[in-house]
Amino acid sequence: MDAPETGYGWADGCPDLDAFCVSVAVGSDPAAAVVAFAADPATERPARFAEGWEISRSDFGCDVVQIDVLDGAALCVEPNGWAGVDDDRAAGLSHAGPYAAVYRSVNADMDFVHARAGSVVRRFDPLLYEADGAIPEEEGLPFGVSGAVSGSFTLVERLTGVRLSQAWLLDDEHPTFLRDPEA
Repeated sequence: MDAPETGYGWADGCPDLDAFCVSVAVGSDPAAAVVAFAADPATERPARFAEGWEISRSDFGCDVVQIDVLDGAALCVEPNGWAGVDDDRAAGLSHAGPYAAVYRSVNADMDFVHARAGSVVRRFDPLLYEADGAIPEEEGLPFGVSGAVSGSFTLVERLTGVRLSQAWLLDDEHPTFLRDPEA
């Protein structure tokens, strides 16, 4: 396999990414993602990533999701959320194409999930990485303390073909919704 893609170095140690979940659902449309994430369409408003923290009505998070389209995939970005790594949600959004999501908490708990054709096929912790059960796309990626987020973003790109940029993720406005944190 080729050397790891470059360009995600900005993600490791980025203070804006101390708690997030980024999910990519290839072939899914935003309307399906709104339903899957139990987002309230009546609360839709444009916002940047950092503004999601201000929109939140919860003390613990997981009640805001940004849903947009990039390169033919629905992207679901949660400031301080983790709904995207739920097995049922991942499997449900993987029927039209591959699904990949990465989550990081303020305590540096991490999770990566990959689903295809309605089934979760891989789940692991990018920070405390163990290669048991690794898929070929993980080869050569810098998981662990120094590359957990950049390695995860690279893996998302390898699995979905969608490249995340710092500007798209953190600076651009996206449709932002309140969601049911219990769903």
